[in-house]
Amino acid sequence: MIKWYNRFERNIFGFFAYRKDNAMQKSSYNVGIYCRLSRDDGKSESTSISNQREMLTKYVEEQGWNLSEVYIDDGFTGTNFERPDFQRMIVDVERGLINCVITKDLSRLGRNYSKVGYYTDEFFPLNNVRYIAINGEFDTENSDDGFSAFHNVINEFYPREVSKKVKAVYKMNAEKGLWIGGTPPYGYMKSPHNNKVLVIDEETAPIVKRIFEEFASGTSGRAIAENLTNEGILCPGAYYAQRLGKPCKTTAWSSSAVCSILDKEVYIGNLVQGKRKKVSFKSKERRFTPKETWITVENTHEAIISKEIFDEVRKLRQTNVVVRKPSGKRQQSIFHSQVKCSDCGAQMSPSLQANKITYRCGTYINKGKSVCTAHNIREEVLEAIVLNDITNYAKINKKQLVDEVLKLLKAETSGNHSYIKQKLSKMKSEIAKIEKAVENLYLDKANIPDTIFRKTMDSFNSQLEKLSADQAKLAEQLGTETEKQADVSKWADLVRQYANLDKLTRQIAHELIDSITVSAFYKVNGKNMQDVTINYKFVGNLSPTAEREEKIA
Repeated sequence: MIKWYNRFERNIFGFFAYRKDNAMQKSSYNVGIYCRLSRDDGKSESTSISNQREMLTKYVEEQGWNLSEVYIDDGFTGTNFERPDFQRMIVDVERGLINCVITKDLSRLGRNYSKVGYYTDEFFPLNNVRYIAINGEFDTENSDDGFSAFHNVINEFYPREVSKKVKAVYKMNAEKGLWIGGTPPYGYMKSPHNNKVLVIDEETAPIVKRIFEEFASGTSGRAIAENLTNEGILCPGAYYAQRLGKPCKTTAWSSSAVCSILDKEVYIGNLVQGKRKKVSFKSKERRFTPKETWITVENTHEAIISKEIFDEVRKLRQTNVVVRKPSGKRQQSIFHSQVKCSDCGAQMSPSLQANKITYRCGTYINKGKSVCTAHNIREEVLEAIVLNDITNYAKINKKQLVDEVLKLLKAETSGNHSYIKQKLSKMKSEIAKIEKAVENLYLDKANIPDTIFRKTMDSFNSQLEKLSADQAKLAEQLGTETEKQADVSKWADLVRQYANLDKLTRQIAHELIDSITVSAFYKVNGKNMQDVTINYKFVGNLSPTAEREEKIA
């Protein structure tokens, strides 16, 4: 009995001692007040930083506690917990500099219910820190009311809805062809009249054009990057940093920066947006979206390069355009991605054989002789054939060249062009005559038996339908011929630049030629022969297939 009394006495005095120590602790709180305001909260007086600070300071004074520090994050969303002063406050808590944190309400602490719950239910209690939200009447010393989690969910609902609305607006603007990004692509700037419209940056657009042209002519991405760096041209990151007056770690170009420019459709006047999206409104992490979900709008702004050059560069980048020599140096093939197997249609890939580039059938390389044959052609041989063909056409007078090409294409001659126009004019007159006859028929309807009237009208209608159909066909033929003549004229202008060409480059080959087909070898009078067909851009194949005899080097 005495032992039990002594134990009770110790416990009861210990309890009052704890209450006394706790009261002393309460009266000596070192408080950190935290104020936060995001752009979405607006700038009303009730939510302003000054209002929050004044309210919290007054509360601390009324309690008789010590205000140790004020933490302010102005312009930071509540879903982001990497706020500068919030993190500074957390460090001060862990160092024991403050043992009480006070905010205006729970939403000031944050708007992510799971993370807010972590701080109120775990972090603050584990660090012996009291947390109070004075407007929400939340206090970790009296947090068993069951409503704190509910408050956190409600606080998160607001940014979730704001995020949905912002995404909807971004998507709508992207579908309209408006720029929804931040920093514009290198080579462009935001219009001073509308920051959702891109206009050409006269300072950097020539660099973009140069990058595309040099790559198309055979210069590698790494070589382009080295040349730009050596000339003191700032890389995109350094260029934008300079404009904003910010420091940048490097001004040097990289091959990845060059290739990034080469990949963008923005330079042909198209906007491709929505490639990435946030994992969640609570997170800053962005992930790539499936290509079918991207929003592409064409012709939204002025192009820097032509679509022809862009397509050519894309074609080159999708294939391996480099062959390695035993020395480790790189040698670029002239016709890569242009040479096709005439038997299976596969691309013939360049490889190095006896220090010379040779094109071999890709199907044979990958699947063997059961699918296609092991035929090949050396680049120097193919270059000689193509060079000879180009210079032969280039030396011809343009008018003569255009006429000859049109004949080869079995197109209508300029005489037939006039004939079509005359025939169309004649048809127009015939249609006018029939329409006049129909008009007269209606005028004489009262004097004509009904059966004869209907029969005559059916005949007129049948003639009109046939003439109208023939007229439409001739008009289409006339339009097609006009387009064909324009294509031939364009090709003639291109090819005639190279009358004195003695060396073929990749740029010239890809400018003039669409594809080259090469056959397997076959025997003619005991000799190995091979067919080479050149298909030019705009006009196709112009000459009989070239036969070449195999020469053993």
